[in-house]
Amino acid sequence: IRFILTLLDIVGSSWERTSVLDFLKTGLYTEEICAVDRFENFMLEQGFRGKKDFVESIEEYEEVEALRKKFYEDVSEFEEEFKKCRSLKECCKILVSFFLRLDVQGKMQKMSLKFKEANMPVLANEYARIWNITMEVIEQIYVFMGGIRLTGSLKDRVRLFKETLLLGFSEYKIGFIPFTDDSVQIGVADRTRSHNIKGMILLGANEGVFPATFVDEGLLKDDDREYLRSRGITLAEDNRTKANMEYYLIYTVLSS
Repeated sequence: IRFILTLLDIVGSSWERTSVLDFLKTGLYTEEICAVDRFENFMLEQGFRGKKDFVESIEEYEEVEALRKKFYEDVSEFEEEFKKCRSLKECCKILVSFFLRLDVQGKMQKMSLKFKEANMPVLANEYARIWNITMEVIEQIYVFMGGIRLTGSLKDRVRLFKETLLLGFSEYKIGFIPFTDDSVQIGVADRTRSHNIKGMILLGANEGVFPATFVDEGLLKDDDREYLRSRGITLAEDNRTKANMEYYLIYTVLSS
């Protein structure tokens, strides 16, 4: 997800140095960590501030120049394609095309395997599943919101696409179950799924925190929401529903 967001930040910020470094350090663009570190030092030394600074060759370091050249060509191509986008559907298309050119799915599978071999099953599982979630979000935007037109400056269009992606990703949570019978698992209550455990330590069960308390912050009270809901009007969850979900969460945690 950070790979996508930082890519959009580069285009929307005229290649601001921090966005470039965040993108390169995701591990999905290149595995040459030393080259990225040297490139960062070079950018800081030369005071890189925008796209124009990435044009000239870096003759001092061959590996850094190879990274600069590839990065400049790849992101410039994505930027030029994004400038032509006039709808969210077109944005989704060029983003998926960028994934395919860089074989992002293959890199994520490779990273998942590395985490598995390093006995880090949670991260391995997360990397194995995040690709499907990412593509599902993009597909939903393409199908249900693809007709939304993009207007304004390049920065405005990038911001709209980024906000739409973030809205889609916010609807997903990845839950994990223990990978072996004999294991110790640490996690948050709403993401952890366990059964037949031998012992549990529950931290943070403070009044007002777990279970959480909810205060009316809007114009509508719970009774108002209930009345409108009975008339077939769809509204966000009221405080009563949220409180019930908190108690259900406590039940699932303590009865696992």
